[in-house]
Amino acid sequence: MSLEYKPSLGFVETAGLVIAIQVADAMAKAAEVEIISAHKVDGLRVCVICKGDVAACQAAGETGALLAQSLNGLNGYNIIPSPAEEPDSLMDMLEDIKRKKAAKLAQYQKELEQARRDLDALEDCSWYLLGRGTNTGYASYEMDADRMGSLAAVFPLIFFLVAALVCLTTMTRMVEEQRVTIGGLKALGYSKGAIAVKYVGYGFLASAAGAALGLAVGLTLLPWIICNAWAILYTVGEIQYGFYPATSLLACGAAVGTVTLSALAACFSTLAAVPAELMRPKAPPMGKRILLERITPLWSRMSFSQKTTARNLFRYKKRFFMTVLGVAGCTALLLIGFGIQDSLLPIVTKQSAELTHNDMSITLSDPKALTMEQGLAEELDSNSAVQNWGAVYTKSTTIYNAEGESASVSIVAAAKDSDLTRYVTFRTRKGHKAISFDSGSAILTEKTAENLGLHTGDTFWVENTEGARVELTLTGITENYMFTRLYLPRAQLESLLGTAEIPWNTVYGQTTCTDAAGYNALRTDLLDCNYVSGISFTEDTTELFDNLIVSLGYVVVLIIICAAALAAVVLYNLISVNLGERKKELATIKVLGFYDQEVYRYIFREIELLALIGSGVGLALGVPLHKFIVLTVEMDQLMFIRTIALRSYLLAVALTMVFTVVVCFVMRRHVRRISMVESMKAPE
Repeated sequence: MSLEYKPSLGFVETAGLVIAIQVADAMAKAAEVEIISAHKVDGLRVCVICKGDVAACQAAGETGALLAQSLNGLNGYNIIPSPAEEPDSLMDMLEDIKRKKAAKLAQYQKELEQARRDLDALEDCSWYLLGRGTNTGYASYEMDADRMGSLAAVFPLIFFLVAALVCLTTMTRMVEEQRVTIGGLKALGYSKGAIAVKYVGYGFLASAAGAALGLAVGLTLLPWIICNAWAILYTVGEIQYGFYPATSLLACGAAVGTVTLSALAACFSTLAAVPAELMRPKAPPMGKRILLERITPLWSRMSFSQKTTARNLFRYKKRFFMTVLGVAGCTALLLIGFGIQDSLLPIVTKQSAELTHNDMSITLSDPKALTMEQGLAEELDSNSAVQNWGAVYTKSTTIYNAEGESASVSIVAAAKDSDLTRYVTFRTRKGHKAISFDSGSAILTEKTAENLGLHTGDTFWVENTEGARVELTLTGITENYMFTRLYLPRAQLESLLGTAEIPWNTVYGQTTCTDAAGYNALRTDLLDCNYVSGISFTEDTTELFDNLIVSLGYVVVLIIICAAALAAVVLYNLISVNLGERKKELATIKVLGFYDQEVYRYIFREIELLALIGSGVGLALGVPLHKFIVLTVEMDQLMFIRTIALRSYLLAVALTMVFTVVVCFVMRRHVRRISMVESMKAPE
């Protein structure tokens, strides 16, 4: 076996060409080596390469390295004994790499020069400073917060008025129950102020404790519930609980002031009487004939218990109005809560099932997508998941009324007017009367028309792409709940833009997709087409609004629960007051031989009738309040359904009556505890 001789290689890398020449000279003189290259690495680095046997290359390399080091120009040196490739091949490889690097550098320099020329050729650009309000998520959260603020401006007032009525009734009743005690204290020489302090102080301390508890709940629990409801729609950080001195002081001051002033007014009203009058029970109001008694055919057919109930209802007028108003407030709150649910929950279904019928919208970056070969049009025609489609022009613009007020809308027009009527149902909200759509039409969605005070036949102005305002006549106002639109036929659009060459930038279509997998497959196929910048399906928009409505739904449920709790408290309080005022009367009818069940019906029938009357009044109050709240909470891009479903009326009344029956059942034990001896007692 023969061994092939391969020369070794020595490398010395220096800093600079001059030092490299000196090193090459020293290496050639130090041993029998051949200097084959002085290779420029990059910048100032030069590598001197020699070949020869191992010992010679070792000696030459060390000599060159020592010289370069003495000149402060040594970067490094190395010896390769018998390399796998011939030295000439290695050098060829290095030169090839060098040429490629040079070619790439030249290409990059050429591209850089072209970019500089393109930059110089650009015209003066406009700079836009965008704040955080332009962020969709931030803007949506801000609008939700504003809607919650609108609710907060209405509901606390209603709750407060009902609670104030309860407090007024309670404090007045407390003072009246102490008439004899107050009369005794007054007879003993106590001043009015000294007597009033006991009752006013009690009212102040009780209301202050309740206000503190309510403040704690209002600043912690309620924000926690609302923020967790919003977390369904938004990604938010930790809840930052705050304390608002002005608002807190106003709320606590109103609560404490109402109770304290009620106690003070009741005290001084009672203290105005002389001690002898106070130490005797208050005389019941005189009985009077009521209207039903004058209706002889009806009155003669009523039983004794029914006649007694009818007389008692109208005999105690203060109790009548207190109970009716208290129950009416609770029923109104329940109706508003259920009504807001009716206004929110069906929006998406109503919009997508009854008003807009395209479930696909394709945004184009260039209208050429519809005219080029093997483009989007061919894909839509051949794709089995697409039932039909139509080219549409959409553009955001501003419209103005005669007073100069403006609103933002999206112009929507189709290449074929028949396509637009296929994808959109034009009808009025009240009565669902069809709105004609022809070459002279200009149809606006209801929310925008309402904001600008426009009616059918009014003149308005539309800003075109050049900034000029074009006059149009409003021919119809269509029912619509999501987004704001101005629907135009093609002839009107051409007149507005001043050209027949319309840049169709959107495609509406109907698909056969039924699940997410089908929508995603269709989206993938269509996005592969040129000039398609985005695809959205009704399913996507539905999910977005569903999340929004669910988050508001939690708040509505919270309102309903609070209203229900308030209703229970009001009824319990009013029934307790009613029983306390009529204790002697109930004891008397027991002495007369009434059984417990008859006593229950005697007293609770009146309360149930008062609750029923109060429920009717509450429904009458709840309807305008619901309308006011819905109009307050609405935003420009979302219109709520403004009618209350029949089941909500029934639920509000049913819940009120259920609370009434339950509280009456609980109060039976109080009736049973009334002693018949009470009817024999006399203050003397």
